[in-house]
Amino acid sequence: MKTTPVRVIIADDHPVIRFGLAHVLDDAPDVHLMCAVNDSTDLIPALRSHACDVLVTDYYMPKGRFGDGMMLIAYLRKHWPSLGLIVYTILNDGEQLDAIRRLGVRGIISKKDDPQHLPTAILAVQRGEEYLSPEVESLIRTEHLNAPSTHQA
Repeated sequence: MKTTPVRVIIADDHPVIRFGLAHVLDDAPDVHLMCAVNDSTDLIPALRSHACDVLVTDYYMPKGRFGDGMMLIAYLRKHWPSLGLIVYTILNDGEQLDAIRRLGVRGIISKKDDPQHLPTAILAVQRGEEYLSPEVESLIRTEHLNAPSTHQA
């Protein structure tokens, strides 16, 4: 039985990243890239005009009409609550990465990790699972280990 490919949109303000991620997805038989855009100004119309199951977005995409970072994630959650979200980022702050996760982002991939994590992350997010790349998982775990204790002696 043939499965329907997961429909994906990529949003990143760096052309080389968009090209590289599109190339990675070319080899993923269960994923179909609908389009790739460079900022939130282009992203919102793309989401309105293309069926999309999972969005892969950079965290920092300045100059977009709908913002970036937490502001864009909140906008997406409000207007597309069932959309699977993956943040592809260079962030290295475990606390901030955990905050992104708490906003309902199911997948976070560090740009320091191999981009080959992307197809696996897309399929996991489509199934409703969480996917954290090794670098992100390590940063979040370290943040939790270093967090001050709320227990009193």
